[in-house]
Amino acid sequence: MKKIYRYIRFAFQVTILLIDIIAESLFLIFTFTFFKNKYNFARHYHRWAKRALAIAGIKLTIIGAENINPNETYVFASNHSSHFDIPIIYSAIQSKVAIIYKKELEKIPIFGWKLNKSFFVAIDRTDGRKAMASVIEALNLIKQNVSIIIYPEGTRSKDGKAQEFKRGAFVLAAKSGKDVVPVTIVGSNEIMPKDSLFFEPREVQIVFHKPIGFPAKMSKSDELAQVETIRQIIISGFDKAKKHLAIS
Repeated sequence: MKKIYRYIRFAFQVTILLIDIIAESLFLIFTFTFFKNKYNFARHYHRWAKRALAIAGIKLTIIGAENINPNETYVFASNHSSHFDIPIIYSAIQSKVAIIYKKELEKIPIFGWKLNKSFFVAIDRTDGRKAMASVIEALNLIKQNVSIIIYPEGTRSKDGKAQEFKRGAFVLAAKSGKDVVPVTIVGSNEIMPKDSLFFEPREVQIVFHKPIGFPAKMSKSDELAQVETIRQIIISGFDKAKKHLAIS
């Protein structure tokens, strides 16, 4: 009986999410086409992200919000273990922020068209020149006071633990001169694990750590050390989330 209920609940949630995504995508495509204001996407995406979490039954606890100045532009570096990480982090950040997404996502009907029309940055990892063009595009957004979200692991973690970070993910921070805000998302791997077709309602914590500088002129060894420092800060967020829950 529990299994049947789980299938029914999942089917209902997925149906509502799909209807919401399609309706929002069509609306945004219309506004992009006739009003040419791509930055409206950020406002609508914030709303969509919150709706997506509500539909999925996810309660989000934000820790360290005081570490973010809404008037500043940052490079947010987050761990990544679930498809829900994107709406989670977008729900928690209220300023204009763009995501760097895989180019192949644009092949998805309607949703992909919306991404293509937005100011989010598509990256083609199979072509070095196109990937660098995406970096330049992201840098131009930063100059327009748009923060960027990066996932230094490069792919989702199966167990929720932070994997090794790729140095290339921090090129934006080095070239833009903007601080990196380490972000820890705790519990999202249990919503919809990498190899699972189902997601379960649960409480998730997101921890915003204090911004840390990433100077452009660094030796390779210093750069690697800085990347590892940021990785360790993100890992420390798991304990911070546990302590926060224990106190509350």
